[in-house]
Amino acid sequence: MRNRTSQHRGAAPLVGFTLIELLVVISILILLVTLLMPAFQAAKNAVYNARSKTRLAELSTGAEQYAQNNRNLYPGQLYPDVLTGNGGPYTGSQVLAASLFNYRYQDIGNVNRTLESKYAPVDQDDMITVGSGNRTNSISDRFPRTPPMAVCYYPARPGVAGTDQFKEGDNTAYTSGSSWVGGNFTVYIRDNRFDSSSSAGPYNSGSYILLAAGIDGKYGTLDDVRNFED
Repeated sequence: MRNRTSQHRGAAPLVGFTLIELLVVISILILLVTLLMPAFQAAKNAVYNARSKTRLAELSTGAEQYAQNNRNLYPGQLYPDVLTGNGGPYTGSQVLAASLFNYRYQDIGNVNRTLESKYAPVDQDDMITVGSGNRTNSISDRFPRTPPMAVCYYPARPGVAGTDQFKEGDNTAYTSGSSWVGGNFTVYIRDNRFDSSSSAGPYNSGSYILLAAGIDGKYGTLDDVRNFED
């Protein structure tokens, strides 16, 4: 009878990894992850920006349709006194939501109200409360961050020329402390493509500005998503 050892006499010997070989493999994996991280982050940023651009496009379409039904005036232009930039109680984001989703300004603070997709698609989860005070029913930027941030809406004041037609105060409840590209909000919205002077007018003169914070979670920075281009 053959013993057990004879059955494995022809098998190749088992060889394990040495410590040095394991360290080499780990080092290569770390290097690969390091090289691929920027690509992963860029892809992540692109997805976030695409989602935010889609949302701003929906809101822009809704604002245009609203104007067609309201004497060519955009949300907030019929009653600019309700905006915080004019000393009123409501931010631009809240006014835009009330206009597009068909409810009264008096109902802005009601978190249980039912929203209607009158001018733009809406889900109850799209509405958020930002900060303290009466900041309910702000429009979310839909970025999957915690907490979500608001889309800022700045309507132009009818009959006002230059950059003064847009007021930073319409959304300071969200943007307070922001370091605007260019130094301040007025420079940030100035259209210098054809006039590089300080007297140049704003982008989207006479209509509105939409702004969502980018992946960095800050307003007024280079990765903002906006309804105007440099």
